[in-house]
Amino acid sequence: MSQEQPSLADVEAAVLENARAFLGISRISLEDNFVDLGGRSILASRLLNRLEPLLGYRPPLRYVFEADDFHRVPELLIDKSLQVHVND
Repeated sequence: MSQEQPSLADVEAAVLENARAFLGISRISLEDNFVDLGGRSILASRLLNRLEPLLGYRPPLRYVFEADDFHRVPELLIDKSLQVHVND
């Protein structure tokens, strides 16, 4: 039985909630950039570890760093998640 695909809204909310917690910044929007806010690889790793159960796969760190802003991070995660679930 494969996991149901999470919605973009669910992934956006989870990304922002966890980014706020890990970066210690209460006001983060989808337009903000992880690195500009002080994000580093260890925090990106923790963020992706938290998202793994929702997504159903372990995303690579590069997704956080390739994204121009937090809006793009969930899009990258969903795109890959779709590929993983199709191959199940």
